Amino acid sequence: MGLLQTISSLWKTRSIENPATPLSAPDDWLLDLAGGTTSSGINVNPQTAMTYAPVYRAVNLISQDVAKLPLVVYRRNGEGKDKATAHPAYRVLRYQTSRSMSAFEFKSTLTADALLYGSGYAAIIRNEAGTANELIPLSPGATNEVWEGDRRHYTTVIDNREERLSEENVLHIRALYGLGVIELARESIGLGMAAELYGSVFFKNNARPSAVLEHPGHLDNDARDNLRRSWQSMHGGSVKNSHKIAILEEGMKLTPFSSSNKDAEFNETRQLEVRNIASWFGIPPHMLADNTRTSYNSLESENQAYLDSSLDPWLCTWETECRAKLLTASQQARDTHFVEFNRNALVRANMSARGAYYNLAIQGGWMSRDEIRSRENLNPIPGDGGSTFMVPLNMGPASATPEADNDDGTELGARDALGVILKDTLQRMAKRIVTRHERAAKKPEELKRFLDQGMIDDNRAVVLDALTPALDALQVPGNRSSLMLEFFYCMKDALTVSGDEFNCNEIISGVSDELASRWMGEIE
Repeated sequence: MGLLQTISSLWKTRSIENPATPLSAPDDWLLDLAGGTTSSGINVNPQTAMTYAPVYRAVNLISQDVAKLPLVVYRRNGEGKDKATAHPAYRVLRYQTSRSMSAFEFKSTLTADALLYGSGYAAIIRNEAGTANELIPLSPGATNEVWEGDRRHYTTVIDNREERLSEENVLHIRALYGLGVIELARESIGLGMAAELYGSVFFKNNARPSAVLEHPGHLDNDARDNLRRSWQSMHGGSVKNSHKIAILEEGMKLTPFSSSNKDAEFNETRQLEVRNIASWFGIPPHMLADNTRTSYNSLESENQAYLDSSLDPWLCTWETECRAKLLTASQQARDTHFVEFNRNALVRANMSARGAYYNLAIQGGWMSRDEIRSRENLNPIPGDGGSTFMVPLNMGPASATPEADNDDGTELGARDALGVILKDTLQRMAKRIVTRHERAAKKPEELKRFLDQGMIDDNRAVVLDALTPALDALQVPGNRSSLMLEFFYCMKDALTVSGDEFNCNEIISGVSDELASRWMGEIE
């Protein structure tokens, strides 16, 4: 029996009791190697970090978001593509990677390993023809990448024996630089876990600080010990002892050490660490149950930023590695096949917004139906009908074709009509900023942070996402990010100058009118 068959059999024989035991659960000593004691005194490794709720949620969220997307082998068909259902890797990636593990569980496991350890590994079990029959996860703590010149292989530990696997027989999902988030964010995670531990001890002690019992007389050691035990038994140890009436005898006096949640800033510390963990994993804070700085209007934009900036790189990593390891050399050389996630499942909840966006694109004549179908993972329309840019009968070049009337009876061209959309978008974005400004103005320190940087940091994604379609439709020149920053600077100037004479409507109307006129004027 060959090595890869041995790996497969070990997995199968032990999977009934615990599928993860033989190959994906490292021993304690391996976990210790991947962790260490932080400045807060908390030992942080992949195992302990997963007991901290924000880390568990972040790892679970990203790994399952990757896992729920179908990973499909396609065969190119002219300008389109067809599912390569006859390809050996199709079944393995789409449904069942092994007899004991579904494709969903497999993708989730390797992604979680990459997040926690820096790399997720799987042995590729091939048949006599060299095609992949199974994919078996390997323990990230017991598997190493070894370079010999410009060639590499992998070593892994199976039943206390070190085994060698060739590069082509290992599927390797690698994090940035091969470093897991746990290793990089150890101090942040340790601080968050320390705050959790502090809270536990705080409530174990009746949610009260320690106190001093003063006795007017002299107590020997036995008397002091008896008094301490008696007091602790009656008033300490658990929350159920809270609010019991204390009875003091022999002229004793109780002096508690005063403290407050405000002084300790306990809740603030916990919220800050949740946001830090969210930042390390590239996840919007509201996905980790921190809604302190998120409004309903921004959720969609933050979710889209997460999909584009955080999740999609993992998808590209999977696609690249599967193409290199699961397609034949001929298929790669001739580019007849490719491996791709169906990303439609990521945006199911946003169908109405996508529909409105595509409708505007078709009506504006800046996207064809085939371009839209390609974004939706659909084949082109047969013939040339889908590649034609459609222009409604009531639309044409602004210099030639009138479409509508202004309120004063003058004709309104297509470009001017799109300008109305741009102005409306600017007004909505300005209203969003003004609303957050009013909220921040309740605290002077928060207002300063908001005006200096928070305005941009908290609203960048949603403003850019909202402005880009209108700017593209109007063909406004310039970098979209630069124009977005110009919007923020105008808002900051307007809010700063307003001072005590704050007028929401004037600020919203003034900024939107100024920028719309300026940007529209650049393309007259």
